[in-house]
Amino acid sequence: MSVEPKAYTLEETNALVSRMETILNRLMDKKEDYDRLHDQLFMHELLVKNSPHGPYYDPGKAMEKEARNLDHSLTNGFTEEFKQIQSLGCFVRDLERGIVDFLGFFEGRKVYFCWKRGEKKVQYFHELTEDCRSRQPID
Repeated sequence: MSVEPKAYTLEETNALVSRMETILNRLMDKKEDYDRLHDQLFMHELLVKNSPHGPYYDPGKAMEKEARNLDHSLTNGFTEEFKQIQSLGCFVRDLERGIVDFLGFFEGRKVYFCWKRGEKKVQYFHELTEDCRSRQPID
């Protein structure tokens, strides 16, 4: 049995913008850390594989173990941040662009209020059957 997310008024949605901005900023910081870690592990793997001492020579085993622990920590951090967003009944549509939908009521019908990280308030909406590329101005 699934529970339908809360439908917000425009005012309630705008009251959540600051909190959502904070959560998305933390998510993007974690994503950047994760991307950097991925790149380091990839480079380490290439160096080990192409070592003149043979593919089994790996002086960086400790680094790899530390990186795996950090990977686990970052993954848990992602999960916690997304749980916070879910608990608000919001939907991250595009993490990199910072696009979040809030289910809401506008002009007597249910819509998604569409907010993008960096916007000071919600300025757009789109129909439930459309995506954020169809967002329309509220005013």
